[in-house]
Amino acid sequence: MIAYLDESMSWYGGKFILSVGVYIVRGRSVISLDAFYRRIARQYGAEYLFSEPKFSTLLQIIKKSTGRISQDILRHILAEFIRFASPWSIYMSYVFMGTGLREVARAFLPMLVSIITNVDRRSVLMRVFLEDRCILGELAKKAGVSRKHMRPDNVVLFVASILSMIPCEEFVLDKNMVPRKKEYQLETIARLLGIKVSIQDSQGAPPLQVADFLAGILKHAEESWGTYILRASRMRIVVISGPYKT
Repeated sequence: MIAYLDESMSWYGGKFILSVGVYIVRGRSVISLDAFYRRIARQYGAEYLFSEPKFSTLLQIIKKSTGRISQDILRHILAEFIRFASPWSIYMSYVFMGTGLREVARAFLPMLVSIITNVDRRSVLMRVFLEDRCILGELAKKAGVSRKHMRPDNVVLFVASILSMIPCEEFVLDKNMVPRKKEYQLETIARLLGIKVSIQDSQGAPPLQVADFLAGILKHAEESWGTYILRASRMRIVVISGPYKT
């Protein structure tokens, strides 16, 4: 299985919300959102004429046509997606509330590391989080940089912690999820975790466009929408389908 991840950040109801959409593909059951977005837009008297399917663009088009984006509209879009999506894949999102990206990363890191069920991954990340000299030296050697350049960036560790909670060994991330100058840190930590990480542009990458949709729609989701939600303080795990859903 391959997991594709993208994020969505916004202010909603006076709160900063960070949502990380996760699309886990089994086999070759990759879906494309081009026709789906065009159909949804037509249902609201609009046309989706853009080359790349982006959830934020879809909402802008619908809002321009209807004058608003209501909970009913969002719920309808998700219901249509559930009917459209492949039953063999997993669709979910990690949703966090705070005051900004770095505050969220700093605030949630200890909890995320502590709830990783894979013991080996948790041990590695805990040592990196605590800036263990031995493991930072090992990472620096693998990355070909000095140890001071392997002092972990909070956003990098935050992303690595989310990856460690997902039962996959191969991941594809949207290029905006990690600071460009810190990509080497994530790639090096991933090697120590025993996972493969690649970073791509969502343009021309349908699986990442699905992850973008999940990040955007599921930050608004409620249980009544047909989703399963695990809540922990200011964090939610929202699942449409897959092994996490009961």
